[in-house]
Amino acid sequence: MKIQFFLFLFVLLIFSACSKNNKQENCITDLIIGETTTPSVSTVSAGITSSVKAYGPNLCYSFREVEIKESSEKVFDIRIKGNMPCYPTVCLDAVYEVNPIVKIITPSSGIYILRFYNNNFIFKSDTVTVN
Repeated sequence: MKIQFFLFLFVLLIFSACSKNNKQENCITDLIIGETTTPSVSTVSAGITSSVKAYGPNLCYSFREVEIKESSEKVFDIRIKGNMPCYPTVCLDAVYEVNPIVKIITPSSGIYILRFYNNNFIFKSDTVTVN
């Protein structure tokens, strides 16, 4: 009986050790924008293309997406989203850099404003005249 009990305990321990951990491995964060390059003039057919340099504080960070939200007509709020570990982990101590391209489709001519955010603060605002 003792052998069966210990065998059952051993099997239970093996299965519990192999079960999947349902904890989220990566959390979404804002990468820090350090530089943007946006033309001051464009055309409706070309749209607006802006290049961005963004950073994470160490190599555990990675690029996820460019988040573009139109906050009002022809005004766009832009954030560079990244992934980072949700739990403490050892990371290489070097700056992570990414250079995403922001593409805005312009259905009509006019003045467009691109606001680049670092967290909740405006880093830079670019004004583009679209002909």
